[in-house]
Amino acid sequence: MSAISGIVLAGGRSLRMGREKGNVLLKGKPLIQYSLEVLSPFCDEMIISANSGEYNSFGYPVVKDEITGAGPLGGLYSALRRTSHHGNLVLPCDTPFIHTEVIRLLLASVLEDHLAVIPLHPDGTAEPLCGYYTKDNIPLMKECLDKGEYKLLDYLRHAGAFFLPFHKELSFYHKDLFININSPEDLKKYEK
Repeated sequence: MSAISGIVLAGGRSLRMGREKGNVLLKGKPLIQYSLEVLSPFCDEMIISANSGEYNSFGYPVVKDEITGAGPLGGLYSALRRTSHHGNLVLPCDTPFIHTEVIRLLLASVLEDHLAVIPLHPDGTAEPLCGYYTKDNIPLMKECLDKGEYKLLDYLRHAGAFFLPFHKELSFYHKDLFININSPEDLKKYEK
């Protein structure tokens, strides 16, 4: 596979957490650092999609949303426009239990005609903020954004993304693999 860019999405409003989620410490490390560390071995370029200057200290370019109020689809669109490579690995800033085996499986499942490869839970729930996206998504995303259609999962279905089953038989699978840390209560629970 050719060179790949890494994108960490940290542009959410963090309402339940009450402060910038990616900078909240879990076991002494900022949440965003977990995602950066998982992606960096696979990527020769990393960017952070965020509307806050708080992430400048991590040493990667921070890309603000070009279209405000468009949620993750808007953040991802802006980030894809700024990366150097056709292929892009994407993780949110608040999933500290994703590890390299997830990334390896995503990359092993990429075919030339895939616009995106997205994990699918055993119960059929998708993880659209974690995946592999190509730059070919940019014009389709722009169409949706121009129409005010901001739901990322709806976009992925429309774009014909490949939904990759993550089943319980995988050696690295566990129920908290894709868990999001959204609140102080979540933080306390997983700090243990």
